[in-house]
Amino acid sequence: MPEAPAEQSTRRVPSLRELRKLIQLTPHPPDHAVLLTFAKTGIGRGELCNLDLSDLSLTDSDIRSEYDLIRPDWAPEHRPVFRIRLPDISREYPGRRERVSETIVPVGPELMTALRRWLAIRPEGAATNALFLSTSSNWGQRVSPPMIGKLLEQDATRAGLYRKGAGEMNNLTAYTLRRFFAENFPTDQQIRDYILGRVSEPPVDLEQMVEQYIDRIYSLREIPSTEPTD
Repeated sequence: MPEAPAEQSTRRVPSLRELRKLIQLTPHPPDHAVLLTFAKTGIGRGELCNLDLSDLSLTDSDIRSEYDLIRPDWAPEHRPVFRIRLPDISREYPGRRERVSETIVPVGPELMTALRRWLAIRPEGAATNALFLSTSSNWGQRVSPPMIGKLLEQDATRAGLYRKGAGEMNNLTAYTLRRFFAENFPTDQQIRDYILGRVSEPPVDLEQMVEQYIDRIYSLREIPSTEPTD
């Protein structure tokens, strides 16, 4: 009797082209901002759900005025960043176990645009300071890991990156997007490891780190019509 095939152990990570297609097919501002936050930073699902407005330090004066945001002591003066805090009793969801310290994460131009579009329509009068809120049945509430899982499933299905029954090793998940960032961000490994939370300090000061990130982060813009297909 033939042996059953061994369970596939290699996680499928989308290509840059596939991820660009996913972003292009996801124009809805909250979904678009969530996807870009995952793909551009490798943040964990619980960590994204835990983000508060106070974890943002943006250079957009309109957003800062609208949400009464001030530049915190931990942020560089002229660079947009956000903060991933370690889990504690004030954090609703567990973070990545491998994150060893609080992390300051750069915000590049594409993510800045996505956050600006989201914050322009973020539900008013919400009882929570959460950055990302539900705009569906749990309107105005902090997003939860199951909500994010459903969002990724729906958006990835449209782009051909999720198929029911295929299993998490073959489907797009938050962890898949973390792997995508780890494999595709072309920079000093220590900077990448810092953003992913594997080391406690960046190898350069925050200003330099943000500059290097913005210079080197891949674009997820719409695929140009002149770009050849596979």
